[in-house]
Amino acid sequence: MTNLIRTATLEEIKSFLISLGGGNQDDNMEKLGGFSGYFLIELSEIEFFSLVFLQTAQVLAICPTGSDRTLRSVADRALKIDAPFLYSNWDLTEVTRRTQERLLACKPIRPLVIRDASPSEINYGKYYLQDGCHSALGYAMSILSGNSTYSPAQAYCATDNENP
Repeated sequence: MTNLIRTATLEEIKSFLISLGGGNQDDNMEKLGGFSGYFLIELSEIEFFSLVFLQTAQVLAICPTGSDRTLRSVADRALKIDAPFLYSNWDLTEVTRRTQERLLACKPIRPLVIRDASPSEINYGKYYLQDGCHSALGYAMSILSGNSTYSPAQAYCATDNENP
C-alpha cells in the first residue's frame, strides 16, 4: 500500500526537476500539468517494481515492443543482456556503477516522478515512471541481483485519484 507522505504542488515538482539539471523538465511538466493531484509518496517494493518503464528506440533491447514494461521485467532483461551499452545515455554498466556508488554511500535513490498510466500504458501497471528511469532501473537491478535490499523509494506522484 502506498504511504502518503504529504501533498505536493506542480511547482514543487518543477523546482525539483530543475534542480536535477537534466534539461527535460519542460517535457515532463507538459505530461504532469494535466493532473488534479500531486503528492509525495513512499512506494512499497511491489509498487516500485510495478512501475511502467519507458519504451523508446534506445531501450528496445530491455523494453521490447509488446513485452512486459514493468520495472521488474525490464530490470530482469537488463541483467541478462550481453551488450550493456544501449545508447549514449543508456550505458547499463554506468547506470550500475552510479547506483552502487550511491548505495555504498548509504544514500537512497533520488525521488522518482510518476504519473497515472495512460490508456496505452495501463495494461502494464497503474503508474508510469515519468522521470528517474536510470535511477529506478539501477536500483531495481541492484536488488534483483542480490547486491542490495529494498528500502522504500520516494516519488512525486501526479494523479487524478484522490488517494494515490
